[in-house]
Amino acid sequence: AKMLHKAFNGAKDPIERGAYAISLGIMGYDTAAPDILKTLLKGGQASMRAHLCVALGLMRYEKSIKDIQDIVKEKGDVDLRRNAAIALGLMGDKGAVDYLKKEIQDSANSQAVQGAVVQGLGFIGDVSAVDTLVEMVKERSKYKDVTRAFAAVALGLLGDKDSISVIYRIPENSNYIIRTDAIGEVLTIL
Repeated sequence: AKMLHKAFNGAKDPIERGAYAISLGIMGYDTAAPDILKTLLKGGQASMRAHLCVALGLMRYEKSIKDIQDIVKEKGDVDLRRNAAIALGLMGDKGAVDYLKKEIQDSANSQAVQGAVVQGLGFIGDVSAVDTLVEMVKERSKYKDVTRAFAAVALGLLGDKDSISVIYRIPENSNYIIRTDAIGEVLTIL
């Protein structure tokens, strides 16, 4: 781990730095976390910063939470924002739940960002997010299908332990395949 940490600090290539950071994150080598955070805050290539966020999330490095929340708010690269939201989820920070719920409600966010934020909620594993996620799955007029699908996945990530699953409360006719316009037209012709 020390050699990887040294390699991370010495690497100039952003892709290489991102790879070293992910390796350190998987290993849980949080001694490297301050250097990874410092590199993240310097800016640089979005894909590298995305990997740095995930690495910090894997390490559960709480000192990076505020900075990663700021990255989720940044206007710009969707993959970076997605990975930042997932990093918050990986940290399991219950305090991030309210923050991520607000990001979902922000209509300025794209479907991809909303999907990423929803995934982050699922990774956190806090049951207080269940009602928000169920609403997203049910509300066809308010949320697009892709966002609703991400919400369904997040419910699965939460692993609802209720004796009557929250997924049971979702209407039976929420079949994403049959609800496409083309198939709907074919079925009306038949």
